[in-house]
Amino acid sequence: MEEKTYSEYYDDFKDHFKKWCAFNRSNIADKACQASHEKQWIISRLHDFRRDKEILSRKINKRREVEILKKSKEFPVNLTKSTLDLVDGLPELKEMNDEMKELEFLIRYLEDMSKMMMFIAQDVKNVLEAIRVEES
Repeated sequence: MEEKTYSEYYDDFKDHFKKWCAFNRSNIADKACQASHEKQWIISRLHDFRRDKEILSRKINKRREVEILKKSKEFPVNLTKSTLDLVDGLPELKEMNDEMKELEFLIRYLEDMSKMMMFIAQDVKNVLEAIRVEES
């Protein structure tokens, strides 16, 4: 089975939250009960992707070191911005850096969703209270 890209994870999460945030009078009480579970689910995904970010960051740094050592064996290298740009321009590192950007975007998205979930949970409680008052 092929592993998902971070863009695919983002699309899946976006669809998931779109469906989850579909409230109506018949399911709003269930959503109130599910909100804390949903927030914990988001936080656990955040931890997973932050771990992935740390692992990827280490791989990128290790790969950079290897490439810089290769270049220094070919000719004396001063570690300058242009040297790092040359190393970062290698296809493998470029791909890893692009993956890191996608991962950072996904992490920011999940952080925002985590914060938003707190507000949604409070709003749902307020709506439920308004419904109770309206019905009494």
